[in-house]
Amino acid sequence: MTLYRIQLLDCAANALKEAGTLAENRVYTARSWPTTPILYPAIILQAPLDHAQSTGKTAVSFSRTVSLAIRAQVCFQLQGDGTPTPDIPLAAKSEMALHILTEQIEAVLLTHIPLMAMVEEVSSLSTEVLFDSSSAQPVAEARMRMDLLFSQTYSSGGEPVERIMTSIRESDYYQNFIKNHCPSYC
Repeated sequence: MTLYRIQLLDCAANALKEAGTLAENRVYTARSWPTTPILYPAIILQAPLDHAQSTGKTAVSFSRTVSLAIRAQVCFQLQGDGTPTPDIPLAAKSEMALHILTEQIEAVLLTHIPLMAMVEEVSSLSTEVLFDSSSAQPVAEARMRMDLLFSQTYSSGGEPVERIMTSIRESDYYQNFIKNHCPSYC
């Protein structure tokens, strides 16, 4: 069974891939992120935080919040001869493109019906914009966080403990352990 936060992550990634943002199909999850600026603009999605709050005294029902972390990076390249483009500085181009990309990400995710159908509420959305101009090719980066709230209830119809214990007692491992490690009264 796939974790629900991974299902949310995959749904968001697919929505961004299909939407035609500046990043085109360069939308990645944590396990597939390229590290070279030549592949920018690009978007990476992760689900680093999953918080469950009990809805009552029973342990089977929770109000869960999954934080969807979105990182978008843009880097305009120098021309083929290594000189910057004459009309607009690369840093300014990267910054403008990043603002467009973050707006696209927000619009796509908040209006993607399959993703919104998976949650009860988007409880918060934040964006932090950073710039790294330490090299000739300045990188603009946005770190976005979208908190997605949903309810989760676990089925209480699990296997009875008696049956589980009987299965354990009948296993070869258990029988060998008892025979080799326990006194005769075990």
